[in-house]
Amino acid sequence: ALMLWRSLDVSLQDLSNAASSEEFQRAYAGMEGLRAEARSMRNGFYISIALLAAMVLGTVAVLHRHILSPISLAAQELRQIRFGSPAKALPPVRIRELQQLLDLVPSLRGYLKDLAARSGALEQEKNKYENLSLVDALTGVPNRRSFDARLAQSACCASVGMLMIDVDLFKNYNDSLGHLAGDKCLVAVARAMQATLYRHDDTLFRYGGEEFAVLLPNATEKAARAVAERIQRNVRALALPHPASSVAPVLTVSIGVALRTPDDKVDDTELITHADKALYRAKSSGRDRVCLYRPEDGPTARL
Repeated sequence: ALMLWRSLDVSLQDLSNAASSEEFQRAYAGMEGLRAEARSMRNGFYISIALLAAMVLGTVAVLHRHILSPISLAAQELRQIRFGSPAKALPPVRIRELQQLLDLVPSLRGYLKDLAARSGALEQEKNKYENLSLVDALTGVPNRRSFDARLAQSACCASVGMLMIDVDLFKNYNDSLGHLAGDKCLVAVARAMQATLYRHDDTLFRYGGEEFAVLLPNATEKAARAVAERIQRNVRALALPHPASSVAPVLTVSIGVALRTPDDKVDDTELITHADKALYRAKSSGRDRVCLYRPEDGPTARL
């Protein structure tokens, strides 16, 4: 039994060695296959790079030989003739190249002229649409987008006055006389207000609906109030009948005035809020009047 056991153990060990040797051979063969594929891919990559470089060099050589070199030689010959050097006897090929270049000049000049005209037209169209995007289509004054941009630029001013203007009971005007009459009314009001701005930097904006705004760079409180009172008088002077108004028989406006000075730590949003609060007080206290912003003014509420 012991001898049988030893014989069996030897047989098992021989079988294990044979199996291990076979697995090693299979793994080695697989690694060799992978190594061969990697070499093949690397060689293919090198060949592709070489072909691409050869194509680029060939293209450059062709361009230089048939385009750049003839133009360069022709330019040298023309330069020598221009500066008084004796003209060399040009070969027929060079003469044909010069003739072809000269034939291209008129068409090239016409093409460049047409291109310049198209570029100018496109620039005009671009400026036209940019201007349209900053102007209110109905009244012709700058719109809310332009107001936001101008207010941001006013940070460099020593002081900024702002007027918020509301056409009194405009909804009633529309309801009683119609929207067409309402549009004509807004156009007339915008023109009347525009006529009160004497300085070049003072600007009227259509803020939205029946509401307008005015920015007065480097203005004092007294000057801002004076502009607001002129606007109020000019709009009243239009004498536009307002049969649905409980304020006056003619169209009127309410105006809120706010001012930002260098000592105030007030940003653009707060300045708009101050002017809006002053406008609310003007509307809530009877309309058809001018009110200056005061710190005790409460929160706004649209009337």
